[in-house]
Formats: sequence, C-alpha cells, structure tokens
Amino acid sequence: MVLAFPFSHRTNEFATHQPVLCEAVTRTQGPVLELGCGEGSTRLLHRLCESEQRRLVTIDNNLNWLRRYVDGCGTPWHS
Repeated sequence: MVLAFPFSHRTNEFATHQPVLCEAVTRTQGPVLELGCGEGSTRLLHRLCESEQRRLVTIDNNLNWLRRYVDGCGTPWHS
C-alpha cells in the first residue's frame, strides 16, 4: 500500500506516533479501533482504512473532539 499522507510527526509534538501507527495498521488486517481522536491519528487512520473500506471505529469521551471529524470521516466504514 502506498499512502499519500503528509505526516506531521516531525513538526507536531502530538503526532509523533504517526509512523508507528501507520506501520501497525499496514501490518494487520480486520477492523481498527481508535481510542481518542486527534490531529495526529484520525485522518491518518481514515486514509489507511479507506482503500480497503476497512472498518474503523473512533471513540472519544470529548464530544468537541468528535465533532471535529464527523463531516470528513463519517462514512459507511468509519464511525
């Protein structure tokens, strides 16, 4: 899989996990559970799961964070 996603792990202290997260998802199969959405993970996971319509569930206890991603990430395979 070739991913065209602008990693920000070198310039965003909250995105340092992006390379590891990407590697973990590309080496596994099946649904993905994201515990806590954010700039460093939600859009990246959405892109990783998009090509295969791989089930992605994002959970957060902060409604304001969830609202930031509802429009761009609400799809039949990402909830």
